[in-house]
Amino acid sequence: MDKVKHDEIMLLIRQYLVEHGMPSAVQALDKEEKKIANIDEFRSLVLRGDFEAAMKLFTDAQKTFNQTTLQILF
Repeated sequence: MDKVKHDEIMLLIRQYLVEHGMPSAVQALDKEEKKIANIDEFRSLVLRGDFEAAMKLFTDAQKTFNQTTLQILF
């Protein structure tokens, strides 16, 4: 399977999981794909109000994001 087709399928799967209220499945999928390695840490930083650390973590992780992942997140 080529990269574009894979990304399109992953986008559809993620959208389905998000629309049907399955955030833990989305996290598991992301961890499996290693797109967002520290999503729990990122969430914790944001909820604590430590936006500087959250932005640093996000910026570091952003280097590994592809266009499909960005479409899902934003």
